[in-house]
Amino acid sequence: MSRIVLATIGSFGDLHPKIAIALELRKRGHTVIFATHQEYRSKIEALGFEFQRMRPDNTALNDPQEMARMMDLKTGTEYIIRNWVGANLRETYTDLINTAQDADLIIAGEGVLAARLVAEKLGIPWAFAVLQPASFLSVYDPSVLPVFPVLAKLRALGSIVNRGVVILSKIIAKSWAEPIHQLRRELGLPSLVGNPFIDDKFSPYLVLAMFSFTFAQPRPDWPAKAQALRAGRPTLVMPYSHDQPDNAARVERLGTSRIISRQSYTAVKVAKHLRQLLENPNYTAKATAIARIIQTENGISVACDAIEKQLLQ
Repeated sequence: MSRIVLATIGSFGDLHPKIAIALELRKRGHTVIFATHQEYRSKIEALGFEFQRMRPDNTALNDPQEMARMMDLKTGTEYIIRNWVGANLRETYTDLINTAQDADLIIAGEGVLAARLVAEKLGIPWAFAVLQPASFLSVYDPSVLPVFPVLAKLRALGSIVNRGVVILSKIIAKSWAEPIHQLRRELGLPSLVGNPFIDDKFSPYLVLAMFSFTFAQPRPDWPAKAQALRAGRPTLVMPYSHDQPDNAARVERLGTSRIISRQSYTAVKVAKHLRQLLENPNYTAKATAIARIIQTENGISVACDAIEKQLLQ
């Protein structure tokens, strides 16, 4: 069977969905190697998977000040990209190319910018695993951007207006991509057509959209994909940064949840929101209905079927 490298960085929220995929792939006879932060070694090895360290280390887990910088609502995303992902791109590339020498496929999570470079250099296919709709930045289903949350109010004005939001995002992220362009030149790889954080980050082989159809419907400007999310109860959501404001807005629109901001999080206000969630039967009814839909989707199996189909090509 195939040897698959699963490369992921970030929080447990990034790691755990990949573990679910890895468990199913192993059940089907494939060998899965995790390339991730050294802080996750014990968790990965306890599950019986091969672990390979892939920098950067996740020092923020034990550094509250660093975590605060990463999770800042306005500047957190740029800080992570510039000072963590981009600043360690060469180290990530070195670690991953050593791990993937005899791999048949690399599955990369969001932020593993070196995965595409390694796959192209080794001449092997790679898949891109997306955990949130905001990653697609669709003009037909605009996301809530932490830097400009007010722009979400433009979603009702249609794709022409929302296309301006995408253009603005490209302008903001243009300088973030320079370390990627520089390393590609040094490696002798062809130049990218678009922005590797916006419209030129998806794998031409396989994109796994690992959330439910109830969370976001496929749009005309999404790349080709496969799908997977699970819930069941009304929720009170307090988004911090990155994709979380957009995720919160989506579950609020679904009618399963209410949102409370970080600044408004007090006992009195939380109690008020929880009372509304518990006393209004519409929240429970909607959450229950959506849970039934999600439970029939069997996202892990769908994702692994797509992975195996790619391996056979």
